[in-house]
Amino acid sequence: CENLKTVCNFSDLNITKGSIEYGYVGYYADLIYAYKEDDFLLDKNYIISDYLGDYNQTTIELPAIAKGINPQILSKFTNLTSITIGSEFANLNLDVFSSCNNLKDINVSTENPNYCSENGVLFSKDKTELIIYPRAKSDVSHNIPNTVTSIGYKAFKGCINLTSITIPSSVIGINTQAFEGCENLKTVCNFSDLNITKG
Repeated sequence: CENLKTVCNFSDLNITKGSIEYGYVGYYADLIYAYKEDDFLLDKNYIISDYLGDYNQTTIELPAIAKGINPQILSKFTNLTSITIGSEFANLNLDVFSSCNNLKDINVSTENPNYCSENGVLFSKDKTELIIYPRAKSDVSHNIPNTVTSIGYKAFKGCINLTSITIPSSVIGINTQAFEGCENLKTVCNFSDLNITKG
């Protein structure tokens, strides 16, 4: 079926493009999805699986119905500086922003029960976890809010503009690679009980 280019899949089968599984149904397909919102394609679990628009955009707003996104989609937005996450977004892959080197702002719908943002920084809804600090944010210093108890995996990774950070007494944990690649971070003001040492 060499002209079978679009597969609208509502089943539990993991049909992928170019695959010979499930009777070659996805072998010739260019598009496999269950829902379409603007230029975004979503699977039956409302995870963004593909994008049909211009990857050169600097600002995108994810569909309100989206509950997650394939990290490979965002990696193609090489010029992305700002992203808005909708009210239903719930499944955040820890590496979803790892290729967004120009990202300055992450915005979240106030109706989202899982996440929130403040000054472009992504937090858990209750602000106890700092999840992502945008890599290209221009601020040279940052005071972590005193609601934060945990700094997330790769939260500040690659934030080369940061030269100073203040860690409040509320912080009890810093996850793996949280500050990896912050080569200009020369001053750490630590009020926590964590034994942070130079080098």
